[in-house]
Amino acid sequence: MKKSPRVNAIKLIRFLSTIFIAICLECAPERVKIRFNPKNKKNDFFQKYNFPQLNSCNLDQNKNLILLDTFSVPHWAVINASAAQKLSGVSDSNVATFGFAKRSHFEELLYSRLGISRHLKIKISIKIFIKTQKVFLRACKHIWKRNQIIDFEINDLNIGLDVYESFLRRGHATFRLYSRDIYRELWRGIIQYFFFLPEFEAGRVTCVLVSHDSYVGPGLLARIAYKYSVPVFLINPFELNIVERPFQNYERFLHYRNYFSSQPTTWQVESLSRSREELSSRVKGVIGVGTMSYQIKSAFTNHRIPRQIRLSPNKKLLVLAHDFFDNPHAYARMLFDDFYQWLEYIAKTCLEENIDCYVKLHRDYSEIELRVLLDLRDIYPHIIILDTEVSYHQLYEEGIRFVTTCYGSAGHELPLLGFTVINASYNPHIAYSFNYHASSLEEYGRLISEQVGLVIDSQIESEIFEFYSVHSFLMWPDTFNMGSYSDFVAQTKGDFAGETTLDYLTNNLDLISRKVGTNLEEALNFRRTFSVERSLQNSLQHRWNTETPWAPLFDELN
Repeated sequence: MKKSPRVNAIKLIRFLSTIFIAICLECAPERVKIRFNPKNKKNDFFQKYNFPQLNSCNLDQNKNLILLDTFSVPHWAVINASAAQKLSGVSDSNVATFGFAKRSHFEELLYSRLGISRHLKIKISIKIFIKTQKVFLRACKHIWKRNQIIDFEINDLNIGLDVYESFLRRGHATFRLYSRDIYRELWRGIIQYFFFLPEFEAGRVTCVLVSHDSYVGPGLLARIAYKYSVPVFLINPFELNIVERPFQNYERFLHYRNYFSSQPTTWQVESLSRSREELSSRVKGVIGVGTMSYQIKSAFTNHRIPRQIRLSPNKKLLVLAHDFFDNPHAYARMLFDDFYQWLEYIAKTCLEENIDCYVKLHRDYSEIELRVLLDLRDIYPHIIILDTEVSYHQLYEEGIRFVTTCYGSAGHELPLLGFTVINASYNPHIAYSFNYHASSLEEYGRLISEQVGLVIDSQIESEIFEFYSVHSFLMWPDTFNMGSYSDFVAQTKGDFAGETTLDYLTNNLDLISRKVGTNLEEALNFRRTFSVERSLQNSLQHRWNTETPWAPLFDELN
């Protein structure tokens, strides 16, 4: 059947609009935040503090590539540049940072001092532009037809997830069809894919080191690497992991019980005692306990405010809202595309099941988060937004027993007060029975509506302390890749973007470099996926797939 001129005209307009958007996005200036702005470039703080310079990595541009993103946190850069140097020597590869813009003045100084002078700016040629605009048009059709982008793929590689999370990060709570940002992030994702594709197809990428395994940029590069069996290194002060598929880094949560049972008895006893002490302090309202040193307010105070929970015979549900603009798919593909859609589902379910729905923001919420929540309440007026100053102790006294979160720390805190916690996603507590863990929408809806309480007896309580021992102690070894991370935090007062940090790194660069080198060599020797498993029996440790084309990278040190 011949299509009408009107239909053809609409298609032509859409096509031309797509090309126009692509050109505009490519030409739009990129806003780069420069966190350091030395007044005198000739007398910058690197010279002031005599910041040491690592040896330059292999500069032969005909060699294979080791790629890392320009994450501007100095101690991360020092750790990963040290690892890149070691990998460069082992594999005879060149090292380069990458990004959508030139390195800022600070990044240029930092990474050049760390021996990485080469930077790849992601851009496209006319030849690539023809490919990208065709894919961009197909992606736009995907958006217009499905009203979402999260499932979009190029050659069986999902780029939609990183595109969508990057879109949310720009200050959007959920998908918006006519937002310029969704098309901008889509365009960036597509050009990044085609920019790096020839290098991966030709086998010229040895490995990648990324600061995050999410978002366009680092996350998308990791996904491309997975597809071509290229090792992805995730390295920070506490761990050195080598992963080969999306979300593998968080499969460790499933093995927490093995991790605990494999530790010496003395460590188990001491850590359980310490866990009990720290969690007891936390639920009493003490701030900054353990790994939450950043905390400035507590939701566990004994302070009381006017009654928040209305008297009614209905079932009640407390919803602990997440930051709408953070990455919702942090540990795995969540049941919902974003936190807004998660709240929408809860609002509808509570309305249908006649459940009183209460929503609580973090005490340090932002105004924009509150605005989004108020807009949601306009659509679902039965939602009750609680005063953020209300404590969990008061909420329990007023009748709340069931709480839902996606994967928050409330999962191991609130059961100690008698609450039953329902997780809406894969989460760090997944190996334990002190929470419910929904694996499908049907199960999640049933858990919310039926509200069968979990009894937290002494056995289940011991599971909470075991989880905390692994999650807060074993997973955060203080001296793994640094002399002492706690000393670093104390000396810099948590200012990881200041001159005190540079001063500390100046005095400890050699030590950090040696530690990283030793840990990397051990990881490659054993083909170990997770550094936390180094204390486990060999049969219990997860190994890198030895069939990868890059197995020689691991063999060099044997």
